[in-house]
Amino acid sequence: MARTVEQACQDFLSHEKYRSGCNLFVIAVVQEFVSGAVHAADNADAIIKKMHGAPFVWIGTNPDEATKQAAAGNVVLGGLTKAQMTYTTKSGQHRVATMGHVVVVVEGGPSRAGEVTLASKVKQAVRGGYPYCYQGAAASAYRFEDRTQVDAVFPGPLLDKVIYAYLPIASAR
Repeated sequence: MARTVEQACQDFLSHEKYRSGCNLFVIAVVQEFVSGAVHAADNADAIIKKMHGAPFVWIGTNPDEATKQAAAGNVVLGGLTKAQMTYTTKSGQHRVATMGHVVVVVEGGPSRAGEVTLASKVKQAVRGGYPYCYQGAAASAYRFEDRTQVDAVFPGPLLDKVIYAYLPIASAR
């Protein structure tokens, strides 16, 4: 029986090399299932740009469709570019992103409200209603040791702007 996307995510998350960068993590997972869709030198912004065309199938900002495609066994990515992650808070504070961010969406959503625990053991509140995902993170403070959820890794004001696309692998298995 072939490995699932979630099994691949769990495996790659156990390796520091992949856990230490969202792009490295996504590249490792994608390359296990689809050759040539992303490249080793791609950063998050480059991966997101590729999500807009073949071999990816564009979903847009629909988290429910992303969850549906993940449940169908496809490799689903979500993300925001550096420019998209730069925003002004409700209190008027300007947040400038230093890079974009990408995740691998997995089945099981929508997520539940409550708390998640970062690898640093810090608890973080989440609102729920978004896909579950796996990620790598350049900053160790934002790493997870297991599956997490989109609403834990992207800023609240940007959650409805996260874009999704998938690589259709379910029919090829």
